[in-house]
Amino acid sequence: MNFKQYYKILNQYASGQCLKGYCERAISKFQARFGTGKILDIGCGTGDWTKYLELQGYESIGIDFYDNKKRNDINFIIGDMHNLPFNAYEFDFIFNSGVFEHTLAPFISICEMNRILKMNGKVLLIVPHEKNLRCVYMEQHISCFDIHGLANLFNKGKFKILETEIYDGEDGQHYVLFLEKTGEIKNE
Repeated sequence: MNFKQYYKILNQYASGQCLKGYCERAISKFQARFGTGKILDIGCGTGDWTKYLELQGYESIGIDFYDNKKRNDINFIIGDMHNLPFNAYEFDFIFNSGVFEHTLAPFISICEMNRILKMNGKVLLIVPHEKNLRCVYMEQHISCFDIHGLANLFNKGKFKILETEIYDGEDGQHYVLFLEKTGEIKNE
């Protein structure tokens, strides 16, 4: 299976409807705590959450590796989470729901999030819980994490976890994390 076939399969699930309840609650709580601003929806799929974020008052941009023709009426760019086509310090927020477990190189993706976020920028991350066997054993889920692995990885990428919750729904348990950029990654 090549990348194009892989992402075509992913986009069959890309509307995020399986995470609808998680995302709406998490976005509402995130917005109440941090306000609105410029947000990047990484792995936006059909763009449903990009549009939802815009309707909640964010200046939203969606990015996805695969050009899904279903996207309507959103600010969209084709791109890869391992090499984001944006300037440094361009975003206040990042929304990453049901995507991080698909990354081939999690730390590179975190470095890119760090680069494009303003200092103290925030990330709303939703990933499957390690005990969510329905998600863990899906062929397209390349990277699976427990909370300690996530904390360690994001700490190395100069982020701190501000809040962690576990949401339990019909698609199994998922971690919902609020993260904050705490520094720059030095190229040494």
